Amino acid sequence: AAGLGRLGPGAGRLRGDGPGRLRLLRGPHRLDDGRGHHRDQRQDHGLLPLGGGGHAGREDGGRRRHHRAPPARAVHRGGQEHHAAFGRPDAPLVPNARGGGELRRDGGLLPRPGLDHLDYHGTREAYLEAKARLFTLLERPDARKPRKVAVLNHDDPAYLQFRHRILAVPCVSFGFSPEADYRADAVVLSQTATMFNLHVKKGGRRLSVRLRLLGEHNVMNALAAAAVALELGLDDRAVVEGLGALDRVPGRLDPVDAGQGFAVLVDFAHTATALSSVLAAVRRLPHRKVYTVFGCGGDRDRSKRAPMGRAAAEASDFVVATSDNPRGEEPAAILAEVEAGLRAVGKENYRIVPDRRDAIREALALAQAGDVVLIAGKGHETTQTFADRVVPFDDREVAREAL
Repeated sequence: AAGLGRLGPGAGRLRGDGPGRLRLLRGPHRLDDGRGHHRDQRQDHGLLPLGGGGHAGREDGGRRRHHRAPPARAVHRGGQEHHAAFGRPDAPLVPNARGGGELRRDGGLLPRPGLDHLDYHGTREAYLEAKARLFTLLERPDARKPRKVAVLNHDDPAYLQFRHRILAVPCVSFGFSPEADYRADAVVLSQTATMFNLHVKKGGRRLSVRLRLLGEHNVMNALAAAAVALELGLDDRAVVEGLGALDRVPGRLDPVDAGQGFAVLVDFAHTATALSSVLAAVRRLPHRKVYTVFGCGGDRDRSKRAPMGRAAAEASDFVVATSDNPRGEEPAAILAEVEAGLRAVGKENYRIVPDRRDAIREALALAQAGDVVLIAGKGHETTQTFADRVVPFDDREVAREAL
């Protein structure tokens, strides 16, 4: 363990003291949206993420992004390549809650902590403490980084908890709250775009933003990206143009269109918080009924299964509960825990279909013109993991074949 702890600083020295050259960001609960945001916005300005904790599995420079946080040597190699390609050292990075302690940071961003990885952290308090500990790294003196900033979600219930912990560096906030330093209003949602006004408290500026990304949660992620970019010195025009140029993030409200007459969206939402958020976004789109297909992974945090069932039943007109990545658990046992949450809502609006392919086909067969079908949990993933095998499986391709 001690050797592994020295690996990060060693890799940094080998690659030219990379840690001193990184803009670091803390990932949110749904910030792959945000990770994707930062990727495109920063490419135009010599800023590129290095894939720390990249759930979205994006590809940069021909290499597929790590599904989880990459090893230290990969982070520093990416920083060195970025510096060579763009001629500047600014490379925002998304570390996870388990590491990153040796890195010197310009800023920290916490869009929405949510609750995840409780199988690792144990309790909500321990999880939030791990997030807060990342911000204490900003307090370390570093003459090369005179300007540091913490960026927090003003609308999150944990905002004050984090705000009271961050005393040694300037702190700014974003959200829909009138108190936020970066605030959104006049949100207009459609099935092709999202529009809103971005108000910057400093200077009383108002910026008009149009996103190709769908959903109100992406307004929050765009606010987070804009707050960091503006605090780090990008100008208003660059931020607005960068946000407007963002591509859809694979597996994040990813549309499947085969001319079927109803919307099919694939999303990586795999916690109750994320599922509630994406369903709220879906329900604000033009729709007749909302059908949701989702499952929970095996050998992972069991405490989120019933809450995910409840979230799906509450916000959907009909739910098809199915398998995700069962891994070493029996799919039926996982689904029994999910069903407890479905039943708790008191509605007979669900069906249990263990085979994920069959579940997707069933939901699509039920949908009619004007409906929305949300396929949640796996998003960008291209395989399904069982106890004894890993098989090719892409929700988007399965849906396209069924349509």
